[in-house]
Amino acid sequence: MEHGNQTNLFQELILQNIPDAVIAVDRKWMVTFMNPAAEALTGWTPKTASEKKLTEILTLLDADTNEEIKIPSIRAFSRDKKPVVYWNLLLSSNGGNKTPVDAVFTAVPGLHGATTGCLVILTDVSIRNKHEKEFLNRQKIEAIANM
Repeated sequence: MEHGNQTNLFQELILQNIPDAVIAVDRKWMVTFMNPAAEALTGWTPKTASEKKLTEILTLLDADTNEEIKIPSIRAFSRDKKPVVYWNLLLSSNGGNKTPVDAVFTAVPGLHGATTGCLVILTDVSIRNKHEKEFLNRQKIEAIANM
């Protein structure tokens, strides 16, 4: 096997096994790739999602207000070239489940620097939120006990 093929295989294995959901879209916001974590989190299969725009498969809500988050345009990414990070969101899946997530949107530059698309990385923060609540409850109990 050539070195290039080994590198491509290794990169594919990384993308398929990374625990965060990774979704790639082209300049028209059409889904071009989803890893298994993205499929599990969103409830969309890569085949079904590839026929849709990102905004059709990804509904993000502010966890505090339950208002939908407007996803920035590709132009914003092309201009700023900085990742856009959202904390404390709820992802409304295809099945109607709401999962707490953090989201990062970042431009994918092409050969000559022009933006060719965007990567969306979603991190399920359910376990982190659970541990934070448990920690806060323990602090409250300790504070009451020390009164």
